[in-house]
Amino acid sequence: MRISFNGGTAYLDQDIYLPQFLEQKKINPEKVVIEYNGEIAPKTSWPEIKLQDDDVIYAITFVGGG
Repeated sequence: MRISFNGGTAYLDQDIYLPQFLEQKKINPEKVVIEYNGEIAPKTSWPEIKLQDDDVIYAITFVGGG
């Protein structure tokens, strides 16, 4: 399966849900917003999102500054 992740391509060998994918990528779920196929995915829906071929995912990180 091939998905687009943060503008690049990721290949997955097995069915996987969004939280497990983020864990594999070492992304802290507390510090990101996920855009899934063009829409912001509420965190409550993440466990239900089973990644599919040609999905487009962006992990948007918040950065503080001053």
